[in-house]
Amino acid sequence: MTTPHRALQRTFAYIEERRREPITLEDLTEVSGLGRFQLIRLCARLCGLTPMDYVRARRLAGSIPQLLGGERIIDIALDWGFEYEQSYIRAFRRAYGITPARFRRQEQPVPIVDVPRLEGFTVSASGMLGRPTVLARPAFSLSGAPRYVNYADNLLDGTPLYEGVRDGTEEPYTAACRPHRGSLFVHAYMIVADAPGEGREEWHWPAGEWAQFQYVGLHPLDRDGARRMRLMASLVVNTWYAERGGRWDGQFIERVEREWLGEAYCEVEFLCPVEIYARA
Repeated sequence: MTTPHRALQRTFAYIEERRREPITLEDLTEVSGLGRFQLIRLCARLCGLTPMDYVRARRLAGSIPQLLGGERIIDIALDWGFEYEQSYIRAFRRAYGITPARFRRQEQPVPIVDVPRLEGFTVSASGMLGRPTVLARPAFSLSGAPRYVNYADNLLDGTPLYEGVRDGTEEPYTAACRPHRGSLFVHAYMIVADAPGEGREEWHWPAGEWAQFQYVGLHPLDRDGARRMRLMASLVVNTWYAERGGRWDGQFIERVEREWLGEAYCEVEFLCPVEIYARA
């Protein structure tokens, strides 16, 4: 079975070995064992580029030493898999906002796209979730009509997420969760909505730090897919808090965009409060 982690390892290794040769998107889908949509989304999530834009970025990165070494631009272009000198110049200008010749003359630094690091992910047969990015956020509010659910249905089974995405009309889908103050076994789960509705509440969070986790799965976000995501997220989040000497209280905000979903693919953004800044 192809896992997201293994598919990306194969894809990036293939590109590094053959980045001076012709490479097509069809080549990459075959090597990865993924569908076109899955590969495009995985690559975009990990490095912010489409697979073919990543190939071009790695070719440009490889060409820099030769460019700074004074070799002819046409020789560099042909050596790095560009059909024509102008193709290389256009790609260089699009990536860096400067022509190769001007870069060489002005010694202006340019950012290099490196091979993405795949360490630090928790991996299952069909999904992966990396260590979070910690964000500082000002105070903010979200509003909607909360419903009360069993904590196991929420954190271990993912029923509210599955039903919310299935039935929701807001774009993107955003929901917040808070443990019920009166019971350890109940969560308040609120789907954020702009339209007024019965039982509407507004939840407030003070300024503070939030841990942003990104889950990627090679499965749909159906009932079983939501359960897979929740089980991994609960494990990873609890472990991350424990490593910091803290404890996760079950609060989170989750977000799903429709373009992140496919027949055999899903992404979920998952944020948890880490530290609240004290007011002066």
